[in-house]
Parts: sequence; structure tokens; C-alpha cells
Amino acid sequence: MKKIFTNLKIRRVNREDLPEIIKIIKKSYHKKYAAAGEYYSVQQFTDPNYATENGPYYSLGIFVESMISDLKNKFKKPFEFFVAEFNKELIAFIILEKNRQTFWVNNVIVKKEFQGKDIGRRLFEFVVKNKKPVYLWVNSKNPAKKFWSELGFKEILQETLMFRS
Repeated sequence: MKKIFTNLKIRRVNREDLPEIIKIIKKSYHKKYAAAGEYYSVQQFTDPNYATENGPYYSLGIFVESMISDLKNKFKKPFEFFVAEFNKELIAFIILEKNRQTFWVNNVIVKKEFQGKDIGRRLFEFVVKNKKPVYLWVNSKNPAKKFWSELGFKEILQETLMFRS
């Protein structure tokens, strides 16, 4: 049974939140995922350094660092940046981007110990209320695909990774 967080507070981000947001980002991504939650490409199977933490192609590390360095740009339009707090602890954030009349989910990250407790859904629904259409990119093998499907998202495009040996 999901724990109900009745005193969950959702608010716009402020610059003082950045250190905690950075901690959440660094703890949320792990070796199985690369940029945007993608699984590592076929290169991991051919290059022994690809999926290591110190290899030249450690795309997860590059992705996390680029995400962190770009956070300050998300404080202004066309982005909407919100956080969720529980007992004054920052536990999640969402970044939504407006492109013309379309909205894109840029990021939704919930601290691991709070995942599966309805916080991501509540944060998402708070931010996108009365906003349509809303799009996002998610890899077909990313476990988050189930979460987004439960929120009513439908797959409209499937990309294919191709290679030639």
C-alpha cells in the first residue's frame, strides 16, 4: 500500500534549492542508464571502456554533469521548474518546457527512497494542470515507461538503433 503524503508541498524552485537538486540528480542515475534514461548503446558491447566510470565514453557521467551545469538555464522561460517537499525536505523536482503551444517534460526526478509513493504523479499533475498537449521522450526499455503509460501517455514514435559491422 502506498503511503499518503498529506503534507507534500509543491512550489516553484529557487536558487537555494540547487545544492539539494544536484544531490538528487547524482543519486538518481546509475550505470545501467545513459542520457535521458537510455540504455547504453551497442558501443558498450564493442568497447571495454564504454560503461566504466573512468572510461573515455562514460556517457552517464557526461550526461549527469551536463544536466547539472545546465540547471541554471532552467530558471527562466521557456521552462517551468518546480520542487516537491515533504517535512521541509526536498524530495523531487520537475522541469517542463514550453515550445510554442506544446509542453515537453524535460525532467522528473524523485529521490529513490520516495519512489513508488505517488509523488512523481502528484508533482506531474500539479505542473501540467490545464496544459495540453504534453510530450516526453522515454526509451522503450526504461522502467519509467510504465509510469508514463499509467499517466495516460501513449507511444507515438519508436526509434531504432542501427549499426553496421
